[in-house]
Amino acid sequence: MGISVATFRTVLAALVIPTIAASGLASSATRPAASGPATSSASLAQMEHPASVVFMLYRKLSFMPTGQVSARLRQEIAHYQAKTHDRQRRVSAKWLGPADFSRGRQAYLADLAEARRIYDGVSRSRRLTPKQERANEQIRKKATARLSVAVRRWPDPLLRKFLLGAAALQMPDYGKAQQMFRSCVQASPQVAGFWQGLAMALSGSGNHCDALAAFSQVLRLRPDSDLAVELIRQAMARVPGTQIRRKEYLDAVELLEMQTERRRRTRRQRGITWLMPGGRWRVRDDFGLPRPAYDRLVFKQAVAVPVARQALLVDEAVVRDAAEVFIRVAEGKFIPVDVREPYDTSGPGVKFAPLLVERYRFRPLKAETDEPLRAGQEVKVFGMSVLAEMGSEVRQFSAEAVELPNGNTPAQIGISRALAPGESAGPVVTSAGELAGFLAGKTDPQAELGGPDRFLPVSELADILRQTRVRTRSYSRRQSATAPFDIKGDHFIVLATFGERLTEDLTTDILAWTTPGR
Repeated sequence: MGISVATFRTVLAALVIPTIAASGLASSATRPAASGPATSSASLAQMEHPASVVFMLYRKLSFMPTGQVSARLRQEIAHYQAKTHDRQRRVSAKWLGPADFSRGRQAYLADLAEARRIYDGVSRSRRLTPKQERANEQIRKKATARLSVAVRRWPDPLLRKFLLGAAALQMPDYGKAQQMFRSCVQASPQVAGFWQGLAMALSGSGNHCDALAAFSQVLRLRPDSDLAVELIRQAMARVPGTQIRRKEYLDAVELLEMQTERRRRTRRQRGITWLMPGGRWRVRDDFGLPRPAYDRLVFKQAVAVPVARQALLVDEAVVRDAAEVFIRVAEGKFIPVDVREPYDTSGPGVKFAPLLVERYRFRPLKAETDEPLRAGQEVKVFGMSVLAEMGSEVRQFSAEAVELPNGNTPAQIGISRALAPGESAGPVVTSAGELAGFLAGKTDPQAELGGPDRFLPVSELADILRQTRVRTRSYSRRQSATAPFDIKGDHFIVLATFGERLTEDLTTDILAWTTPGR
């Protein structure tokens, strides 16, 4: 089934990314800077990572006069810095360490094994008497009840909801499964496995068109997955013929047509394969729950700017070792990206990573590396909290270039205003819409105010920009012959998903923070 370039572009516009205003993200996602500290709708009592609390307390401290109140605030900062060092995470009202997460995982696996042992008592005979059928039903109920016990052992609230939804599918209790998976999707809409669970719950309750829409979202998030393609095909077969003119079905047809390079069908297997960040979680047959590869999910974020037709530049600390990375181009609309090896700047501990994007085309910001900022020149800066739990808004504020009094010849240029503690590296753009450089991120919870202020002028990024343009040219030649879809905007939110395994062996902690010299 072929598709023309015109059809591809029309469908892509309707299904994946509505055109964004030339000023960047939608107005609801970008706010001007407040006169005081960087604001956030998130509550300190709801933050699960102690580093988030450290950064928010530093923001308060930076606007307080010295004295008794600020001294107490510094004591509180030191308290949460210790928790960051000890790798504690808040679960409900308690702070748990690696040993607590390890005990929860072991208890979950033990109950999972016991549920399997009970379930193995089900008779597999093809001819069962009524008494044997009743006995089998009792065994299944006892086994699924044990699954529910196992799930409640899992410490992390988000993954616990996901596992509760998966357990509800086993019962089956499709209403409860929908409730759990909807809550997961609302919290983290970029996780394909959450949409997959919601789609399965909707399908089980007979809402086949709604299920197809959810399966379509799985494919948008995982366009490289043959399994996601097969899930849509199976879901389309379950839609009644009287409903094949509904928008959900027609959208799925067009979405499949866009998969011109993915025609191979996957072999059907028993059980469930969950499309979770970092890999697939396999349940081998029709009973049981997945064994998560990590204890919890962590979401980091930054603002990226287009520097080539199919490439953006972002703070490398945000995407380093990420399981998945997306660009959010509108509410609920995500584009998966290809993260390439980072580039070092001349400064210690500062790196940037190019993000290459398939099938989409940006208008790169002009970057004149031989025309540095002049003192007094106006600029705008985009800041964003590195951890999503601190708030998901882009903080846009105006500033001006200033001459730094350090005696350098020629004079060194800085920016009159700084990023807030806990904000990842922020692009600096001139009033003419040209990239002037970046403010280095302030994402070290053990450093004063999250780290020192430093402006990286575009002249220090000359090699990075040149290498990125070379990479994107060779990358573009390997992509589909279908014409890319144009995206307007001068800055975009990057979301990175991490699977965090909390263990007493520090060498396996994959959530690394930016530290001087790294």
